[in-house]
Amino acid sequence: MVIQTQALTTIKSTALDTFDIYTYIGIGDGTTTPTVADTTLTNETLRKLLASSLKDLSLGTYRFEIRVALTEANGTIITEVAIFNQATGGLMGAKDLLGVNVTKTADKEVIIILEVEVGVVNI
Repeated sequence: MVIQTQALTTIKSTALDTFDIYTYIGIGDGTTTPTVADTTLTNETLRKLLASSLKDLSLGTYRFEIRVALTEANGTIITEVAIFNQATGGLMGAKDLLGVNVTKTADKEVIIILEVEVGVVNI
């Protein structure tokens, strides 16, 4: 049983390591449901270097965070978010629609957190 636990830990670690290259979060106002074929946000309005990231092997998660300042992206209705490996273009690693639309205004600083979870399925 210890061997299986170690094997699952190694698989999770390797899977989470693939996200090490992603250092930016992009936000947008698109509403198209994400698919595995997507390479961009539907309508990207801002891309920022991560404020922080945290890889947690015990939970099998990788958490990415940015802060959208009072002066940034005003007038945008933020509906979509994704991680990228470059400031422009580059690879997109994960994309999602927000559960609630956020209207960004000059009186709001917005914190965007995108969490990726790696699971292992026993077959």
